[in-house]
Amino acid sequence: MAKNDRALRFYNEVLGLDRLHYGMWDNDPMSLDGVRAAQSRYEDFLINSIPKNCKRILDVGCGTGIMSQQLKANGFDVEGISPDLFQQELYQKKVGNPFYLSKFEDFIPSQKYDCIIMSESCQYINLDLLFNKLKECLCDNGVFIVCDYFVLDHALSPFSKSGHNLNRFLKLLKFENFVIVKEKDITKEVTPTLDYAKFMVDQYILPSIKLLLEKVEEKHFWIYKVLMFFTKSKVAQFNKEYLLTDSEQFQKNKKYMFYQCILAHS
Repeated sequence: MAKNDRALRFYNEVLGLDRLHYGMWDNDPMSLDGVRAAQSRYEDFLINSIPKNCKRILDVGCGTGIMSQQLKANGFDVEGISPDLFQQELYQKKVGNPFYLSKFEDFIPSQKYDCIIMSESCQYINLDLLFNKLKECLCDNGVFIVCDYFVLDHALSPFSKSGHNLNRFLKLLKFENFVIVKEKDITKEVTPTLDYAKFMVDQYILPSIKLLLEKVEEKHFWIYKVLMFFTKSKVAQFNKEYLLTDSEQFQKNKKYMFYQCILAHS
């Protein structure tokens, strides 16, 4: 079923971010401009990793369409896929068609692709279905590029709840005849993204919420009590999400990895 990602709309429409993934930081300022520069560097890194002989590209979980737009400008034949309605809207404005409103697992390709890119979208795809679908979509010696965070074996909650287990992913990758050509651990380069997120929450979001609630409690006590009752679960969820902005704990529990793989002949 198609969905509409409200978080995506917030990042794009409120914060003005064209990209929704982590950034690769290089002494950038802790600001929205720094985030944009780091995200652009991340995107350039991915595009530059595509082998020169690749022409037909499938961008899986294509976000706002900005990377596909860059790929198209660089001469690639690019297509996007996502189950999200807002991503479809943005993609068709920036890139046009073809765009497929579908989960990758449900996608029925009409052609084979030279390269499939997953930038922080692999984590949402069932590993038991991923590799067979990749084989269905890739041409002989096709390239699979994945850049995402993975969970380490010893990871603790809540960090263990999102992302695939790294060792299981690598074992399945090898079992399904994918050969790693290039790999890079970019964990330290991307975690300043979390530091900035935590800074924004601590400096602006939490104080604003506290001030607003104090005003409501002062002026409308019973409304405040009702509000607190009905938002308990939301507060608990926010607290869990807040823990995930701890970059030190992220590095203890996860790795953010880049892999360029080739589908070998079986």
